[in-house]
Amino acid sequence: MYHQARSLTKQLAALDSHQSEEKQRLLRELLAAWGDDSWIELPFWCDYGQHISIGRNCFINVNAVFLDCNTITIGDNTLIGPNAQI
Repeated sequence: MYHQARSLTKQLAALDSHQSEEKQRLLRELLAAWGDDSWIELPFWCDYGQHISIGRNCFINVNAVFLDCNTITIGDNTLIGPNAQI
């Protein structure tokens, strides 16, 4: 799980800003749940991804670090500022 997350976050980091469909696909593969109309500004880092659930209509700004050794649940309509560490 850890190595798969490393691979997916590396792929995310390599995307251009106009590749939003590919970004959404990778996030759906990486995370346990990815809500409609949510957005993460890259770069984004996590340990496993499969312990993270993001609700609908969320915005997570640049340089977010989610250390998901345990469950992380972000509810609907949540805004998270730049350089956040959870």
